[in-house]
Amino acid sequence: MKEVQSVLTEADIQNAQPHDSNRKLYDENGLYLLIKTTGGKLWRLKYEYAGVEQSVTFGTYPALSLTQAREICNQHHVDISLGIDPSLKRKALKQRKE
Repeated sequence: MKEVQSVLTEADIQNAQPHDSNRKLYDENGLYLLIKTTGGKLWRLKYEYAGVEQSVTFGTYPALSLTQAREICNQHHVDISLGIDPSLKRKALKQRKE
């Protein structure tokens, strides 16, 4: 039986406090918020590409809202369905800016 993941709310995120170790608050479709021991909150996406599990970080909370993070997550899933690795795409875009 597949484990059901809960969907995050803004209140969950705002109330999340750091602990002795990093922890993850899961949303849906592989999206989660990594709560660092220092108090930082990073948006990450866990995905599978070419049979390998990977993750990509794409922003911090509150600079990037839950709604914006979900939109970026959806775009990454579109890229994956088109055969584009989000991590490689991000690296290529970063190199173009330099």
